[in-house]
Amino acid sequence: MIHRKHMTEKSNRNEPYSENHKVIIIGDTVERSLHLHISKFKKTYRFVTSYKGKRINDSIGECPATKLSDMRNDVKTKRVEMINGSYQIKSLQTVNQALDTYLVPYYKNCVKDPKSALSSINRFARKYFGEMLITDVDHDLAQSKVFELIAEEKAPETIRKLVLYPKKLYKKLIKYGDVVVNPFDDLDLPKVSNIRDVTLSPEQRPDWFKCCIAENSVGADAVLIQYLQALRVNEAISIKVSDISADFKTLKLPETKSRKAQYVATCSFVQELLKRRVSSTWNEFVFPSEKYTDRHITSPRGAFNRIKKRMAVLGHDISTLTQHDQRRTSSSACAEVTGGDVHMVAKHIRHSNPSILHRYVHYQSDAVAAVSEATAQALINPKLNEEK
Repeated sequence: MIHRKHMTEKSNRNEPYSENHKVIIIGDTVERSLHLHISKFKKTYRFVTSYKGKRINDSIGECPATKLSDMRNDVKTKRVEMINGSYQIKSLQTVNQALDTYLVPYYKNCVKDPKSALSSINRFARKYFGEMLITDVDHDLAQSKVFELIAEEKAPETIRKLVLYPKKLYKKLIKYGDVVVNPFDDLDLPKVSNIRDVTLSPEQRPDWFKCCIAENSVGADAVLIQYLQALRVNEAISIKVSDISADFKTLKLPETKSRKAQYVATCSFVQELLKRRVSSTWNEFVFPSEKYTDRHITSPRGAFNRIKKRMAVLGHDISTLTQHDQRRTSSSACAEVTGGDVHMVAKHIRHSNPSILHRYVHYQSDAVAAVSEATAQALINPKLNEEK
């Protein structure tokens, strides 16, 4: 039952919440299509009317987060849209329309590099559900499309990433009252194994170093610094000139996976690489973008693939190698030169694991620098270490 009255900001704020699961409905006498629904935990403004033979009951805001005056203006705007025939009934939204309203603007305007997210949205949410009404997508349909991806032998990590975006979309649709169920919840997804043992062998490592040098490009140097210093891709490409110490012996990584600034003791090869790149960069980044004057390269993927082709010419089959496998290779080499000292390996790759004990094992900076140098030597010329 609707109780109508002249709403005010104060009266709406002071309205008591429902004591049970029954929703209290208050109608505005100024804008009769504006209702305030009060549940046990929430007060929601809703636009309630009839349009083209359909009952409209759309959530348009929450009290007290949104102003009553704004809600009245919103209702007026919607009524004008109805008169003009341009009003879009929320329950008649397609997935594409919902994506363009709720998800795409965020990734385009608030994310530094939206390419990956937008590509994933297009490859799954738009491809399989785009023309469907948001209310027509159900759990069984979502699950069937996941099974199709599995049948196509898509990687488990890829499938989970593709499903993530429509799942986020429906969370927003539930929040705004457009739907009541998220069809992408509790899907049977393939399990992801974090165990990966692909690395460059001791015989392949020197040739990899030589191929990086032969490639001779901004991207190739970004690949090389990943290899020699066990850097993650994003850590490498985002290095700024200001992150490098005056003597080039220390590198600051302000944005790491742990979200804490970390410091790297650079080896002599990387010191020379950084000197070369700093002297030739045209903006604040060590690996500057050729397309944008104020950004770093998006990824050295092109250079990485060309280096792999050079390796194939030399007879090395490394088709499954990824950029992150260079970090694993560097970790393996570090373990070799330190006699399996897991704490020093953890220091070298700046990782909180494998043991909490490493928090209490302290090394002098000279010792860490020496290990960094020895690890680089093992990556470039392992035979030299064997002779020693």
